[in-house]
Parts: sequence; C-alpha cells; structure tokens
Amino acid sequence: MTKHRKISLRPRHTLMFALLETPEARRFFIRHRQELKSAGVHVDGAHIRIKIIKNNHDPKTLSFVAFYDIISSNKKVRLVGLARPNNNSWHEYLTLRYIATHKKLNINIPKPYLVDKNRNFLLTSYAKGSSLVQTINKYGTIPPQLLKKIILVLHNFEKLSKRDLFFLRNNNLFWLERDLDLAKKKYGFRVKPAIDAWLVWKKSWPDIARKNFYFAHGDMNPKNIYVDCEQLTLIDFDRATLAPRYWDLAGLLSQIESYPKLNISNRQRLKIKNDILVAWNKNVKPLSAKELENIKMIENYYRIAAITNLLVWGDPYNDKQRIKWLIKRL
Repeated sequence: MTKHRKISLRPRHTLMFALLETPEARRFFIRHRQELKSAGVHVDGAHIRIKIIKNNHDPKTLSFVAFYDIISSNKKVRLVGLARPNNNSWHEYLTLRYIATHKKLNINIPKPYLVDKNRNFLLTSYAKGSSLVQTINKYGTIPPQLLKKIILVLHNFEKLSKRDLFFLRNNNLFWLERDLDLAKKKYGFRVKPAIDAWLVWKKSWPDIARKNFYFAHGDMNPKNIYVDCEQLTLIDFDRATLAPRYWDLAGLLSQIESYPKLNISNRQRLKIKNDILVAWNKNVKPLSAKELENIKMIENYYRIAAITNLLVWGDPYNDKQRIKWLIKRL
C-alpha cells in the first residue's frame, strides 16, 4: 500500500461563505402559500416551523433542503423544501414524476406539491419512517429482508429506459472538482493524496463514461433511504447516474464506508459492504471480474468526494479519523 504524507486538519486559512438563514427559506415558502392552499395544504393561521437539514454554503451554487412543519388546529404536516441551483429542482421534479410511473421499482416517491422553475424551488411530501442510517445504528447492520429490497430497487433502476429521460442534465464532474479546488486552497499540500488519486481516476476511467454522467434516479446516501412498514422511500434525487452499469450499487457501498454519522466500527462497515455484494450475487446475478473492477473505480470516486466534502463542508476536526481512514484506502 502506498504511504501518504500525514494530513493536518487545521486549515492554513479559512474560507468564508454566506450562510442561508432560516428567513430566506421562509420567504421561499411564503411566496407559494396560495399554491399550497390549492394543493390542499392548510396554511391559513398555521404556525410554520422551519429546520434546514442540508445547506450548501457556496454562494455560486446556493441550495438547501429544509423541513417545513405546518402546525394548525392540532394538526401537523411536514413537507420537504428543496432549492437547487441551475434549474435542477425542475429536473428533479421531472425525475420524481418519471420514476413514480414505474411501479416495478416497489418504491415510494415523495409527492411533489409544487415546483418553481424560476426560483429553482421544489416542495414535496415528507418521507416517513427511519432512515437507513438510523436502522444501521440501531441494529449494527442492515436486516436481510430490507437489504434484499434495496438490492432489487438498485437492480430495477437499470431497467429504466434512457429514451424517456430527455430532461436529464449532463454532469461534467463540476461538484467534485470544485470541492477539490476549495480543499486545496484551504489545506494546501496536505490534501495532496486526494488530488493525486483524482488525477489517477480521471486518467483511468474511460472517456465515454466520464462524458455520460447524468443526474437521474437516486442519491444512495443512507440518510436518503427511508423504511416505513417495509416500504422503501428515496429522497434527494439529484446525484446519481444511469451511465456506468452498477454505479448506484457502488454508490451505496462507498456511502456505507464513508458516511460519518454511521455509529459503527470500520470492521462493521466493511462487513455490511460485503453483505451487500453477497445479496446482489444471490438476488440478482453474480458480478463479473470487470464489473467488480468498475465498482472499485466508482467507489474511489465517491471516496475522494467524501474526503473533500468532509474537509470543505463538514466538521474535519470531529471527522479526522474517518478522513484519515479514507485516505489510506485511496
């Protein structure tokens, strides 16, 4: 294994970004009060409680995910607001609507209440149930029946027709390269292992695959997979692809490895990853040597993304052991 220089997690200089305040998220909501009333949501005289759960602080690509609790007459309704840059909320809405027509996926899709194409704002129903992160933290693993359902959903995604996905946007790897650039400015040479691994990845991955990344079906982050009465729900559909085969499988594997809020040991993470592969081979079909090789490549893509995301947008001091472990696995 290649030895890497130790990485210091104390930034050389700090980057400052404008934070999205809760009043801004409230203004998004107020603009659409009448549309919500038309959609059957009781907002007159209601108390609105807003909690921002995901926030991109980069002013050039300002986006957020927020919970909107609408409390009225002893009733409480929770909606999820999504603000996406570059008109991605509209594309996400089209994706939700498209996937909702494919019952064979055996998956719940959040109901879109409204979409504002001009302001890139989407409001959907709340995904009930426990997230996969909460389930793993509770049981220390993924229960077999749930694992089988997840595997079959991933497999069925591959059967969706690309011909109907005219609304998908091409992803030129902007997000990862932006974060790498920010990490380099913030940490200098100390982030060199991730940058070197990225240069190797770009050179090794086929051009045809790099040029055909599409925003499509699902972000396989375990916090975006919900379980309610054995029914799966996926939210946050803006980061995935239909291009390379088994990309979502690799995405789930790497998220299990890198997601910091999984309160399990590294050994447990690796065991869950192995269980996922075994479940795929059992319930779908055995993976070929070439497919396994491609999965490892895609896993490394997500690994690099996780390192840079934790460094730039996360809490690198609390996550320093996770970052160091991921760097060793590049």
